[in-house]
Amino acid sequence: ELGELTQVSLTTSTEDSDEIKKAREALKKAKKARKAAKEAKTEADVSKKVADEASKEAQRLTEEAKDIADKKSDEYKDAVDAAKQAKKDAKEAKQAARDATKEYQDALNFYNQALEVSRTHTDKAGELIELLKIAGIYDYPWLSDYPNALDYYEQALVIAKEIGDRPSEEKCLTSIGQIY
Repeated sequence: ELGELTQVSLTTSTEDSDEIKKAREALKKAKKARKAAKEAKTEADVSKKVADEASKEAQRLTEEAKDIADKKSDEYKDAVDAAKQAKKDAKEAKQAARDATKEYQDALNFYNQALEVSRTHTDKAGELIELLKIAGIYDYPWLSDYPNALDYYEQALVIAKEIGDRPSEEKCLTSIGQIY
């Protein structure tokens, strides 16, 4: 019986020893699994944090792009409005220029009538005055008809010399010089 008992005890102790080894192995595996799970959780937390930050950055960039687009849209609308206003202003300026040109043409007609009256009455001083006025209109920036202005200044210069009107002669020479 003692031999059997020793055999049972040895078998039990070998079996216990195998069980202990298996338990130790299982414990090691469980520790490794817990460590891996902890690391995976940490990695998952980091990944989630990175994903959250990336999502926030994407949202910020989307908002920034929207703000820029809105601003550009407003700038575009402002530019369109400015272009419309410029077109309207140009149209008004053209009309004003047409009106001014018509007024200058009316003035030229009256001065030419006065010139004819002065010539009819052989009033050289009156003729000189009208020639200077007509030349001045052609010389005015609105018309800038320099060939006609020169013609009238030269006619006026001849008369100014004939009647000895030195200030008018000086005016004609100065104006001719400015045109050239």
